[in-house]
Amino acid sequence: MNIPLMILVPARGGSKRLPNKNLRELGGCSLIKRVADVVNRSGIDAPIILSTDSKLIAEEGLKEGMQVPFFRPENISEDKSPTIDVVIHALDWFKNKNGHDPDKVMLLQPTSPFRSKKMLIEALECLKSREDIESVISMSAMEISSSEIYNLSMSGHAVKICEKDSKPFYIPNGAIYLTRTKALRREHSLFAEPIHPLVTDPLRSIDIDTSYDWKMAELLESYLENNPE
Repeated sequence: MNIPLMILVPARGGSKRLPNKNLRELGGCSLIKRVADVVNRSGIDAPIILSTDSKLIAEEGLKEGMQVPFFRPENISEDKSPTIDVVIHALDWFKNKNGHDPDKVMLLQPTSPFRSKKMLIEALECLKSREDIESVISMSAMEISSSEIYNLSMSGHAVKICEKDSKPFYIPNGAIYLTRTKALRREHSLFAEPIHPLVTDPLRSIDIDTSYDWKMAELLESYLENNPE
């Protein structure tokens, strides 16, 4: 029987800008635990595969009910290793074990600790109901239009990137990547087109990468605790 969804949690152990960030506790819970908790609250029935090169992170994932069937190879565990290579590695393991791919892959980075169960459910419902899209990517709306953004010319002058366009624009925020597996393999990308932008609350979509991000997350934790989903 085909499994419709695999949830993949990429958690490398060698973070340099914020050491051991995936095991740090925010609101009394490690970032790994927070991923497991939001999936459990959502009621989504799918295997959660933890891809890591760290024994400590693997132990934390197992404690929280994740599957850790392999350790990530060194060649895809570097600072600049593309995320898609991590996804393909996990999919190849899954296919070798089960004889087929899952229909869809949802990638949840531990560094987005405030994603809500509503966001997960909405992403899945959208992909299920929309045959015209291949992926759902969480995005944040920018507060300014593209006509207010400048680039530098060869002479060092500030030049508008777009003179007339006043429409808002959106950037991926890292909270949720959901992609049909056939399209992912075909395009070798989580951003398989056509893409549906799941526009999410920027407060719930913060991505922790530096010590500054962590301090902001600690402040945000107390706010969201008093303003639950």
